[in-house]
Amino acid sequence: MSNEESSVEESVTLERDSSSETVISPDVLRKERQRLVIKATPYTSQIRKPKCLTDDQFADILYTFTLLDANKDGRLSRHELKKGAFLMGMNPTDSELRAWWKVTDKNNDGFIDVYEYLDVMKSNFNTLDIEKERLMTAFRVIDKKGDGRILKKDFISILTCNNSCITREEADKMFTEADSLGKGYIGYEDFVESKLCSSIFQ
Repeated sequence: MSNEESSVEESVTLERDSSSETVISPDVLRKERQRLVIKATPYTSQIRKPKCLTDDQFADILYTFTLLDANKDGRLSRHELKKGAFLMGMNPTDSELRAWWKVTDKNNDGFIDVYEYLDVMKSNFNTLDIEKERLMTAFRVIDKKGDGRILKKDFISILTCNNSCITREEADKMFTEADSLGKGYIGYEDFVESKLCSSIFQ
């Protein structure tokens, strides 16, 4: 464990000891670890956040770059990228790596600097935002009341109306799979996580 990660764990331990009721969420711990790692990497302080990114998105991009940048020289070699991808659970082929490299290494110097990396990852976040909006729009089609909840009877009624090819039994099964906790309704997260959107609007 690095010194930065150790200090995060120690601060969390102290806070827990001072108040038995204090609970540190994993998300807070993750963001603090990101902050310390980014702060410990000198060149990151010179990078300005693009307007199209949120603070969290910007931090995520800088954090992943610092993890990949093993020698902390502010640029990625092919070896660093491939090794970093492997450590993060990915196993890109050489052809996939070459294709990504060709798009990212804009100045063709054989390295990907932090600005080139930021530019590509920024585009990825914008694509994710579009996909998120598409899913939200699909959810609103079924959420007729607009309260963020779809009741079972409404779900079945909407999916089986107007001579739909979806039967009541199929709609019932879809709802049960999405409402895995048995709440009696489907929320936006249930809708996305259960892949309901792709099943209904394929």
